[in-house]
Amino acid sequence: MLPQCFRAYGTFLTCPNHSIMYMMGEGELIGYTDADWANDHSNRHSVSGYAFLYSGGVVSWMSKQQLSTATSSTHAEYVTAAEAAKELIWLHRLLSELREGVSGPTALHIDNRAADLLARNPVNHAATTHIDIRYHFIRECVANGSVGLKLIGTNDMAADILMKSLIGTKHNRFCLMLGMESME
Repeated sequence: MLPQCFRAYGTFLTCPNHSIMYMMGEGELIGYTDADWANDHSNRHSVSGYAFLYSGGVVSWMSKQQLSTATSSTHAEYVTAAEAAKELIWLHRLLSELREGVSGPTALHIDNRAADLLARNPVNHAATTHIDIRYHFIRECVANGSVGLKLIGTNDMAADILMKSLIGTKHNRFCLMLGMESME
C-alpha cells in the first residue's frame, strides 16, 4: 500500500514548477474515479483512486489499495465509485457549510461501462451478490440525484495519474486536467 501512497504524492512532487490553480467564480465540483484491477502481484488487490476538482483545481484526492480482492475490473471500479461517492457527499456538506452549496448532481466520471450500469440499475443482479452491501451506496447517490455518473473513455480519466505510471504526454495532460499549471 505504501508504494501507491508515494506514487500519488510523487505525482505532485514530480511537478515542482507547477501549482494548483483555482478560478474565481467557477465553483463547479467535478469528480474522477478509477481503479487499477489486481494491481498488487503479491495479494492481487486492486488500487482505488479518485480526484475531485472545485473551481478548476483539485481539492481532494485518494489513492489506496482496496481491502478485499475484486473478482473483476467491474467489481474494482464499482467499489472505487462507492468510495468516491462518500467523499463527494462529504464535499457537498463542506461546501454547504461554507455557503458554496452545490446545485444539481455532481458529475462523477467513470470509465467502466459495466460498473456504470450497475450503479444506475437498482435491480439486484445475481452477478453482484459477492459485492459487499456497503458498496451499493453509489446506487442510492445516483437515485437521489447527488451523483451524476458520466461514462468517459480511459484516455480521459484524470484519476489514472494517481495509480499508474504514465507516459510524459499523458501525465502532463492529466496534470492540466487537475488544475496544475506551470509557474514558469
